[in-house]
Amino acid sequence: MVNVNIGHNPSLTHEKAMEIFRKHLQFEVTTGKVWGNYFLVIKDNLVSAAIKIKQKENETIIEVKGYIHEFYMRLLLIFFCFLPYYIVWLGPAANFAKEIAKFIETCPDFKT
Repeated sequence: MVNVNIGHNPSLTHEKAMEIFRKHLQFEVTTGKVWGNYFLVIKDNLVSAAIKIKQKENETIIEVKGYIHEFYMRLLLIFFCFLPYYIVWLGPAANFAKEIAKFIETCPDFKT
């Protein structure tokens, strides 16, 4: 998990963040296939990043987690062996989360 502090941007909502991702990236952005107050940026059939906006008193934090969005793939990996699950989760999914965090840090649309 990566937390990106973008300063204080109280006008940033999940909907606005989703539009920014759609505008700048060629990945699917959806609220489906994820629990809680997250939305997904989907890279491929297996790897995605779960994103959550946290508004605090004087700062806005964007939480980015590597995520395997296909429910059945998660079940297969977990039930058959924890090792493949952690290899996929800690490898490509974690790297994609870092890539998305880097984009958030450099994109001026998140600062305004």
